Amino acid sequence: MGSFSWNKADELTAIENVAYGTSFKFLIPKEFGGGFIKDKYQDYGYLGTKEDGEPKHDMYELLAFWNSPKLVNYDGDFPMLKEIDDHTHKNRSVGIGIGCYDNEILNLKFPLKLVSASFKGTYEDLKTCSLGDPDQGFYSRKRKYSKKNVRYQQTKNLLMFLKMKMMKMMKMSNGLKGLIAVSYTHLTLPTNREV
Repeated sequence: MGSFSWNKADELTAIENVAYGTSFKFLIPKEFGGGFIKDKYQDYGYLGTKEDGEPKHDMYELLAFWNSPKLVNYDGDFPMLKEIDDHTHKNRSVGIGIGCYDNEILNLKFPLKLVSASFKGTYEDLKTCSLGDPDQGFYSRKRKYSKKNVRYQQTKNLLMFLKMKMMKMMKMSNGLKGLIAVSYTHLTLPTNREV
């Protein structure tokens, strides 16, 4: 039995997975309150700590609430971020049933997104999600940078740089309309005398 761990959804650090005892952020979709929970990985998909020292949340249970609300049990009003209670075992089973394997995770509306502790964005900022850790959280694993991955990252960085330059140019020109108008007024066609 492993630690039910995941790979990070971001690429900010050289460490690819979330291993036992490592710091990370658990991102929460805005539909469920937004924000994040920063924690050290406790094992088994547990998240946060109650005042008595016990785990506060179960990530598989939260996955079930986010993606299969008709299949979960709870007391009172629908909880945005349910804490572990007597219903957790059943709800966790639902979460494992819908999102234990990568092919299942990729089909969820709200997959888990675990990121580096230094990540500054939101759940919605990431187009990727956390897939299963093949090492099951037993140890931290460095990313494998093949030539293909490095070339992809270089291309991604170049595109981001160009996008930022374009946005800066548009801002300086008071928008795209201003940029076109400025370019058009400086465009002159050669006359017979200039040829």
